[in-house]
Amino acid sequence: MKRTINPGVLYDRLVFQRLLLVWVHIALAIVAGLLYLSAANLQHFAYWRPRASMAAVAMASIPMLPYLLSGIHSRDLVSGQRLGFWIFVLVLVIGTGVVGYWYVSGVNAAHDAKSTVGVISVQSLAYLWSAWWCLDRDCVFRTIVTTDSD
Repeated sequence: MKRTINPGVLYDRLVFQRLLLVWVHIALAIVAGLLYLSAANLQHFAYWRPRASMAAVAMASIPMLPYLLSGIHSRDLVSGQRLGFWIFVLVLVIGTGVVGYWYVSGVNAAHDAKSTVGVISVQSLAYLWSAWWCLDRDCVFRTIVTTDSD
């Protein structure tokens, strides 16, 4: 038996989930930025210079890029459904943990630009794909139905 949900309740869920998704992206982006800065070699960083704080923010914004892209993309895909939303939040948290471990472990001791750009690209693509798959279930269903009926 399928249960119908009041449209007002669905709208309230939609508004709450959009707001929560924005805050989850912001919090995880800050965590990723701090993990990246904690593992970066700042031995020669001139912290006493006038614009040093802007340079630190610019350095921390590098690992925040996947969360910015995911936040923009997933905001329009959120619906009133709960399961896909929580799976997507779980993907974000697990992805932050994996990439944070990569930053602070000895796997990437040099923090060279090539490997950092590669990790950020893979992370961005994973977040964008999981947002599409978890949040926009109608789109996945339409794709399956149209390819099967042809």
